[in-house]
Amino acid sequence: MKLSTALRRLAPAAAASVLLLVAGCDRADPPVLVRPSGQALVATVATGRVGDLDWRVEVVRQNGQLCTQSIVSETIMGDGCDATVAADRPVNIQVEGNQSIMFVYGVAGPSVARLVSRTTAVPAGTDLVLTAVPGDSDRHYFGYAAAPNSALDLVGYDATGKQIYSGGDKIRTADDK
Repeated sequence: MKLSTALRRLAPAAAASVLLLVAGCDRADPPVLVRPSGQALVATVATGRVGDLDWRVEVVRQNGQLCTQSIVSETIMGDGCDATVAADRPVNIQVEGNQSIMFVYGVAGPSVARLVSRTTAVPAGTDLVLTAVPGDSDRHYFGYAAAPNSALDLVGYDATGKQIYSGGDKIRTADDK
């Protein structure tokens, strides 16, 4: 058999192989979260999308301690394991982010009946879900994400509607970094 005849017979098979290879490269596997050793998911507190980024805030048990953590596109952005709340500190927040997203998340004590996030997009505020975790009846966990420099405040109210907390200073300080 001549070389030219052999190449003509192989050409369709080779083209199909190249097409399969290119098609296979076009699909990317979705990212998978790799948890640190000693960490277990307890609850997902909040989820959403900012721009083209999927995000969530979770409560995890890390080495026996309850912690909140922020996750973007299956990558842990940060965590807060100081879940201390008191009468003079009814809400404990973490504020962090990067050029694409900003997180405000943490824990609220039993005196907090309602938390409202205020952003440039919704200045009047959005009520946040306060998530209880089994075995931790004295605290509720929360979280939200916003575009950078758009979070204005996180306001906590007691059962009578009286404002007992504002996280605006901490949020603005984090935005300035």
